[in-house]
Amino acid sequence: MSNQRCLLANDQDFLLTIFGYSLQKHFNEVYKAVDGEKALQAVKGNPIDHFDLIILDVNMPIMDGKEACTKILEHF
Repeated sequence: MSNQRCLLANDQDFLLTIFGYSLQKHFNEVYKAVDGEKALQAVKGNPIDHFDLIILDVNMPIMDGKEACTKILEHF
C-alpha cells in the first residue's frame, strides 16, 4: 500500500477533528490546516504530488477555500 496523504483545511476545531478522524481510516497521513493560508503553505512546502486529496472549507478566516483553491491551482 502506498503512502496516501490528505490535506484538510477548516477553521472549526470540532470539524477538523471529526473529519480528520474519519479520513485517517482511508489515508496514511492527514495534514490539518486552520485556514486557507496554512493550507497553501502546506502545498507549497511539499513536492507537487505530495497530497492525494485536498479538502478546503469555503468559509475560513485569512484566506477562504475558494481563494486557497485558486492559488493552489496556480502553484501547480
